Amino acid sequence: MTHTLTTESDVTRAENFARLLRWAPIIAGGVIFAFSLIFIHALLSEVTFADINQSFWSASFRSLALCVLFGRTAWKVARWNADRFAVTTARAMLVTGLLNRQVSMVPLRKLTDMSLRRSPLGMLLDYGEFVIESAGESQAMHSIRFLPRPDVLYVQLSELLFAADGALTASEW
Repeated sequence: MTHTLTTESDVTRAENFARLLRWAPIIAGGVIFAFSLIFIHALLSEVTFADINQSFWSASFRSLALCVLFGRTAWKVARWNADRFAVTTARAMLVTGLLNRQVSMVPLRKLTDMSLRRSPLGMLLDYGEFVIESAGESQAMHSIRFLPRPDVLYVQLSELLFAADGALTASEW
């Protein structure tokens, strides 16, 4: 399985990807929906006020505002596509940034506590937030928001943690 992101160079040969996720689609969908509403409003106001003699500056300002809004939307969608949360057999990594990549990493053996938070909207749209506590003074990652299918990820991450701690399997009881 190949992955095209910065974390490939950070993963050693001794570890494998257990899970590789991008944020929930609600992030990109919300930005695109907001842009669509404003764009439609701008088009409707253009049609409504087409008969009125508009000044050059008014039309230029409206066009410039739409270009800035489109650029912001494109940037947010590109960031959504580039940001990742990766879990390997040895660590959890948070890769953020489009131009300036930042990789935060916590070894699985240092994780002391992990909890899952889901709001009613998160349950409806199938996303959640992980809160990770680790042994040590500085936290590379604490809260990881908008992860898709968090219940599945929680179970998989728990299995990795308990396997790393040498927990008994069902056949060993």
